[in-house]
Amino acid sequence: MFCILRAEGHRILILDFLISLCYNETENAKGGLLMKSVNVYEQYFKGSCNGNGVQRNGAQVRLTAESDAGQIRYTLSVNFFPHNDPEDFSISYDVYFEETVYAAKGRRSKKREAELLDSARAAADKLAGTLGGIIRWDEPLIEARFG
Repeated sequence: MFCILRAEGHRILILDFLISLCYNETENAKGGLLMKSVNVYEQYFKGSCNGNGVQRNGAQVRLTAESDAGQIRYTLSVNFFPHNDPEDFSISYDVYFEETVYAAKGRRSKKREAELLDSARAAADKLAGTLGGIIRWDEPLIEARFG
């Protein structure tokens, strides 16, 4: 959220108010804030991984689309977090894995996203396996979120 305010006497005038609910800005290779990022899919599951000496009992799986200047890139990420009780969703990014699953010229495509979602579980299992982690796909902690 970005907001510029200017005070004039007892009134505050809102000069510019920009809010983005679906998009996040990320830096591109040239250092400018141009690339738009959208969470195509996100879901939390029970999981098991011992990372940095801490037992992780939850896993976050996310498919993200980033586009800029006619380029599209999809990344799949897996993040293991402690989840010590049903209310604990505190995400720590010290046991985080990410892989680019598609990058090319073009734009977002529902057909391509469906294909990537079909192969997401196998790719996420591969990422989790790099540290001996397991995602319990049959035990979701929340419903899937699509964007």
